[in-house]
Amino acid sequence: MSKVRVWFEELRPPFLILSIVFTILGILVALKDGYFNPLYAILTLVGVAALHAAANVLNDYFDYRSGIDVETERTPFSGGSGILPSGRMTPKGVLVEGVLLLLGNRYTDSSSTLCQRVSRYES
Repeated sequence: MSKVRVWFEELRPPFLILSIVFTILGILVALKDGYFNPLYAILTLVGVAALHAAANVLNDYFDYRSGIDVETERTPFSGGSGILPSGRMTPKGVLVEGVLLLLGNRYTDSSSTLCQRVSRYES
């Protein structure tokens, strides 16, 4: 199995769908109310997905470190991704992935703030 696929699995994509759906709903409300900005919409969508994915990944890391992942029987809705107990990724690799996702979220947040400041000066 490729490293990219394992990294992607670690994100637990099926659980990201709800965050993305509600973010899109918020974007549609902004569009309806006349406050839509395509750049903010994209930054918000990417930021929410990155933050939720980071929470999933870091949850796996800390659950594995505490030993609970080894004791828990995995189900479709609990027990994490199972990637660390199976040895498909190292704890360090999972931690790095989680931190990179947090930094990705921080980047989208910073970009959004910068765009807001620039648009104020253009007005």
